[in-house]
Amino acid sequence: MAKRKHYQLTKEGLENLKKELKERTDVIRKDLQDQLDADMQEGDISENTSYYRVQEEIASNERRIGELQTIIANAVTVNGDPGDTDTVDIGNSVTIKVRDREITYHIVGSTEADPAQNKVSVDSPLGRALIGKKIGENAVVKTPLGSQSYDIIRIG
Repeated sequence: MAKRKHYQLTKEGLENLKKELKERTDVIRKDLQDQLDADMQEGDISENTSYYRVQEEIASNERRIGELQTIIANAVTVNGDPGDTDTVDIGNSVTIKVRDREITYHIVGSTEADPAQNKVSVDSPLGRALIGKKIGENAVVKTPLGSQSYDIIRIG
């Protein structure tokens, strides 16, 4: 029997996925079906590109609904205690110094990662290197260009 994969998520991340699932099942699914019905009312669908586009969107939406259901069903919420700033954990923000720059990242579950918002997955190389570290310690990440060193200067 295959072992089920668990998805580590922050409480906020799990709530966001539940909201997305509700939006996709209650709103987007109905809107797409309405579009499909309207396209079918136009008669000959053999040359109706909108009909085929909507079918693709329906399939894409259904795939995402399935992914969300799987993630939510196998979610393990893990939140770092905001008052516990001794070690880096999921849910914490961590400020690191690399070269002469300071950057603050938020450590999140793998499905919550968003580099544009400095949300780093606990499963990423940087996330794995930071977990369990303390202020003043150094985290090293191996990259294709060599090892990169990060000094931990603040945990929140």
